[in-house]
Amino acid sequence: MLSKVIHYSKLLPVLGLICLLCFSSSPVKAQYFELNKGYKSQRMTFRLIRNLVVIKLKINDKGPFNFVLDTGVGLMIITDPKLVDSIAIQNKRTIKIPGLGEGDDYEAYITPPLNIQIPGLTSYDVAAAILKTDHFNLSNFAGIPIHGLLGYEFFNNLAVKLNFIDSTLTVYKPQDAK
Repeated sequence: MLSKVIHYSKLLPVLGLICLLCFSSSPVKAQYFELNKGYKSQRMTFRLIRNLVVIKLKINDKGPFNFVLDTGVGLMIITDPKLVDSIAIQNKRTIKIPGLGEGDDYEAYITPPLNIQIPGLTSYDVAAAILKTDHFNLSNFAGIPIHGLLGYEFFNNLAVKLNFIDSTLTVYKPQDAK
C-alpha cells in the first residue's frame, strides 16, 4: 500500500505541468460551474470509496462517468483514455509532458470546452486534459471504474458541503451558504 501512495505522489508534478501547459498556451477564459437559474442550492449523492469522493457526471451527453472530486486538481483530468472516442471530441490537440526521472514523456489531449452535465449545475468553458495512458490506475485502487478528476472548476464558483452520514453533497452560491 505504501508503494502505491509513493507512486501516486510522484505523478503530482505531471498534473502541475498539464495545468501549466494548458493555461499558458490558450486564451484565458473562466472555467466554472454554476447553479441552474432559480436554484439556491443543489443536493446530489456521492460515493466515498477509499477516502475518494466520487460523483457521477456526463460529458457531451455521454455517460454517466465516475469522477473523483479533488480540491488539488487545477484542470479537469480524464484518466481513462477510452473516453476520447466515447465523448466525440472535436479539435483536440496533443501535448507532451516530460516524464519523471528517466521515464518517457507522457502524452495528453487537450480538449476544447466540453458540455459537463451534473444535475442542477451548468458548466461554462470547462476543458480537460485526457491522458493517453492511465498512469494513475485509480479504477483498480477504488474497485470501480474511475474516469477522471474534477477540481478547480467545480470548487471555484460554488460552496460545497459534504454530509458523510447520508453520502450527500450540497452546493450553494457562496453568498447563500450558511
